Amino acid sequence: GLRRGGIPRTIIPQMALAVVLTSALVAAAGSAALADPGTYNESEARLFAYYSQAAFCTRRALERWDCGSSCEHAPVVPGQVRFVPEGPAKGVQGFVARLPDGRCVVSFRGSLTLNNWYADFYAFQRPWPPADSDRGNATWCQGCLAHSGFAAAYEELRGPVHAALLDLSCDRVAVTGHSLGAAVATLAAFDLRAARGLRVERVWTAEGPGAGAGTSGASRWHEEVLEFPRI
Repeated sequence: GLRRGGIPRTIIPQMALAVVLTSALVAAAGSAALADPGTYNESEARLFAYYSQAAFCTRRALERWDCGSSCEHAPVVPGQVRFVPEGPAKGVQGFVARLPDGRCVVSFRGSLTLNNWYADFYAFQRPWPPADSDRGNATWCQGCLAHSGFAAAYEELRGPVHAALLDLSCDRVAVTGHSLGAAVATLAAFDLRAARGLRVERVWTAEGPGAGAGTSGASRWHEEVLEFPRI
């Protein structure tokens, strides 16, 4: 069943107890707005669990920030929420919102539809960034490989996410997601930092599978994304 705004009931206990919450990609240590980037912060983990939950809500609920307990517990600046609609093939959706502390949050929904499950199981690795994209010759992740379904899901959302960040004038961001959304969040965090030069201060993921690795690119994955505490 669904709660108000379209949040699956099952995601509430999953996010509350969950299993894996991670924090990474802090661009600058010592920021007054953040806890020590090398430590787990329970209150921040809970806050971003709510932002992850909110990604399951409908467009109307998100734009009004009226989607039950997740919106009640996770504040945003009124009127500063941009919905990111489902990608045409993999069907992931999300949102970008301005937070009261000046940061923006980028949140991606976990698996909910058949297209999402198709993305989950499309597991062979492919070069990432995609060779046929505008980052095909990027020097910041040479030799990197990513899960094909997760990479395709992010490519479908990349343009709308970038447009929303630009519209909200975001320069400091935190990225979050659950399950499939967690894998997309990992790729997004890397891309936003390396390709867009944004200050990605936190990445909080819940129950997320590995998004990628590589041969010569493996050390870059670990340096930029994967070296974080796992709780």
